[in-house]
Amino acid sequence: MDKNWTIETLNRMSLEEKVGQLLMVFFYDIDSIESHNRIISEVQKYNLGGVFHSSLTKESLVSFSSSVQKAAKIPVLIAGDYECGPGWVVDGALRVSRPMTRGNAGDTELEYNIGKCIAKQGRAIGSTVTFSPVIDLNTNRLNPDVNIRAYGEDVDTVCNLAVPYIKGIQENGMLGCVKHFPGNGATDMDQHICTAIINCSREEMYENFLEAYKRTFKEADPAFVMVAHLEVPSLTTEINPKNGRVVPSSVSKEIVTDILKKELGFKGVAISDALNMGGITTHYSRQEVAVKSILAGIDMLLVFNPDDFYLEYDALLNAAKEGIIPIERIDDAVTNILNAKVKAGLNVDMGLPFEDSVINELFTPGKYDKLSVDAISRGITLLRNRDNVLPIKDIKGKKVIVLSTFNPDEETLTVQGQELIVMRDKTPELLRKRGAEVQEYNIPLHMTVADIYEIIGKAKEADYVFFNFFIAPSWGIGTLIPNKSSLRFFMFGLLNIDTPVIITAFGDPYVMYHCPNAGVYMCTYDETPPAQQAAVKAWLGEEKVAGKSPVALKGIFDRGDGITL
Repeated sequence: MDKNWTIETLNRMSLEEKVGQLLMVFFYDIDSIESHNRIISEVQKYNLGGVFHSSLTKESLVSFSSSVQKAAKIPVLIAGDYECGPGWVVDGALRVSRPMTRGNAGDTELEYNIGKCIAKQGRAIGSTVTFSPVIDLNTNRLNPDVNIRAYGEDVDTVCNLAVPYIKGIQENGMLGCVKHFPGNGATDMDQHICTAIINCSREEMYENFLEAYKRTFKEADPAFVMVAHLEVPSLTTEINPKNGRVVPSSVSKEIVTDILKKELGFKGVAISDALNMGGITTHYSRQEVAVKSILAGIDMLLVFNPDDFYLEYDALLNAAKEGIIPIERIDDAVTNILNAKVKAGLNVDMGLPFEDSVINELFTPGKYDKLSVDAISRGITLLRNRDNVLPIKDIKGKKVIVLSTFNPDEETLTVQGQELIVMRDKTPELLRKRGAEVQEYNIPLHMTVADIYEIIGKAKEADYVFFNFFIAPSWGIGTLIPNKSSLRFFMFGLLNIDTPVIITAFGDPYVMYHCPNAGVYMCTYDETPPAQQAAVKAWLGEEKVAGKSPVALKGIFDRGDGITL
């Protein structure tokens, strides 16, 4: 690492420029060419340390990253949420399955290659940081925020895959960011809405959740760690006098400085989770959060208020001038950020995107299809197959009912590409192509009892019923419990008809807690069209099924269970 560049850059910076480095700002309109000049002007004016992007085209990111890096006094970190590949937020890029599918597959070589491809594509178009992987242990089945975003529920499953993923990322030009410290998997609350409470003992935290971070730091040296807005009473004693609650992790010196940096020895950039989350906004004003976070040991603030991020900037600058934040703390944070930029090579190439020919080669259509298919198909798990209903050898001419239900917040909406869009169940179309006679029904939040009974009546006359649950984490919905109408099908006897009912969880595997007597139950841990295609192939015996569950369904199945077809 070129520490000379870090030292020289730090020494020539004014206090104002140093404070700007502490901010990574989310600009939602990077995809708009018209807004580029305005955003670049803001980056220059405040000497921002980083920019976070959401859904856009690769052409827009290439154009923006090229322009902003050429204009910036100090190269800028450009970050995105690439948990499922850059294709989660960049059109035409690699999109892989949810981490829990991959946790199921347990393929370390595959995970390294996923990280490698993410880095090559991301770095080529100007991105330098991915806010992944999630190394939370999903130990609470009702967790609405983590769930299938986690590799699994135990340290070994998570670390065995997170480590090669991070190495794949960081050995190929980008920086990884593990999250959500000190561990967000044991709660049934959503930190987007309120401060999620982790009611684990200190021993539990160290043996499980913190152990995952300790191992990952030692074996993979991630450049970033994201600190969550969690109440962890076993790890902090500081009380917020405004509400009498322990302070969130993101503003706790005991957690960020004492545990993360001193005990666990993390030397990279500690970045806050988004500062527009209820987990922190319900405690403090934005100005209070900014100052308190940096004092706690946070190095970089993830600010989701692009129109007035100067509120955080001004609060930090004034606190530094008044001596509330010691200059040593500012310099320490900026040093960590500059070191990360050196680790990504920004001191050498300014973070500029690659030549068009390289980008075109990396984004060749179909180039990573096998990688995507492998990541999904290897993870599909069949947990129950009473009477050997699957595989269905001949679906041609069979009467089939497909019931589809989606996230509980809206009738047929789910999050994909981090945007709220209509999500379609494509399995009816795939079954029709194979000759089945298909009747399909979307199961919305509101249905009359008569409507439910009518569909069950039709199901009795069918040869097969496929009940598909598209339940996946989405910010700020607070629950992953399926909508009431879908659950009433169980209440009104769907599982007691003579027709075989195949239940498939396209996402949250814990749906089975609502139908523990299901005769056939399959999990894909992913809701995307490739997962739907893989599920149909599994139903019909077109591909082998050999997945083992990376999580336990307590009282029903154990971790590691799975039927091979």
